[in-house]
Amino acid sequence: MVVAPILNGIGEELSIRTARLADLLTVYPAVVGIFALVAGPISDRVGRRRVLIWGSGIMTGALLLHGIAWDYWSLMSFRAMAGVGGGVLSGAAVALVGDFFPSKKRGWANGWMMTGLAVGQIVGIPAGTLLAGAFGFRMPFMVLAGVSALAVLSVVLWVPFIDPAGERLSLGSAIRGYGALLKRSDAAIASLAFVAVCFSIASFVSYLPAWLETDFGFTP
Repeated sequence: MVVAPILNGIGEELSIRTARLADLLTVYPAVVGIFALVAGPISDRVGRRRVLIWGSGIMTGALLLHGIAWDYWSLMSFRAMAGVGGGVLSGAAVALVGDFFPSKKRGWANGWMMTGLAVGQIVGIPAGTLLAGAFGFRMPFMVLAGVSALAVLSVVLWVPFIDPAGERLSLGSAIRGYGALLKRSDAAIASLAFVAVCFSIASFVSYLPAWLETDFGFTP
């Protein structure tokens, strides 16, 4: 989300046309969506802790690479790489809640996880916008890379290893599992509702900061 309010700055520094800037927003959630589906079944096989370390490590590397982006395609590639890390983290983190909390406590645990996400956006978006205004668009990503590195360390130090089930992993079994889940009307409706909410937010937010800055002269 920190990318949206600094789109104009990215476009100016990398000479990217406004019409193409939204691609930098789209590529991240698209890749997250793919790898979140993949990460859950993989973590069933190799363990949540290992997958969380992979995901946060990939995210840290991707954010650092944002600092050397030199054109549209390089930044697009680094955004996609960040999406891999974000997707792996999303899938494994939700699965981890199921490992540590009984069914009656999972809603509570997921609520705390979503609250953390919201707080990160409330604090991170304005802070990132101010950093970009003062030091260029690369600085927010460098700071986020440091935060992500702390996440790697936190997982290593505090997330215990749980011996995975050891079941054979295959693409077919994962697809069948998701297919069976979506046959449930409650799961299908919840998934569609979440897609609709995310689509609405993304459609509204993507160009809102750029519009306010260009047409009304708003600045951080």
